[in-house]
Amino acid sequence: MSKDETRRKKSYKFVKKIFANEQLIKLAVVEAKTAERREMCGGGGGNSYRSDITAGKTIRILTPVPIVRIDDWLLRRPEDWLKVIALTYANTRELEREVMRKYYNGYKISELANEASPHYCGYAESTLFAILDRFQSLAVEIACQFGLIRVVDIA
Repeated sequence: MSKDETRRKKSYKFVKKIFANEQLIKLAVVEAKTAERREMCGGGGGNSYRSDITAGKTIRILTPVPIVRIDDWLLRRPEDWLKVIALTYANTRELEREVMRKYYNGYKISELANEASPHYCGYAESTLFAILDRFQSLAVEIACQFGLIRVVDIA
């Protein structure tokens, strides 16, 4: 397998991890923003520099969170990743969007394709794999537009 093929596989695997951890990413961003707000409100003294300090902290709150820790890994630019998730879902047809939400919430393709399953979506397994492939391709393309991942080395 070539270096570029390996990189593409890693990109797809990473995007899958991002989608599977969407709720944890959202929570980590909220916690990071909340910590900044607490720090901003906890200032002391009444010196003349207070307004400048508060303004600086406010700017930090409004700027995107640069990195968050989720379990045992660090995620850079988590708010951009949340935008990738939102844009991918927004640019997917409604039925396919529902299927992908179930998939990334832990359901297996076989469960979504099995008519006996309570999570049956009415698609054949091969169709579900095609939907997953298109969805992940779109997500990787959007992530590339944000500059979050690269799928080939540019020499």
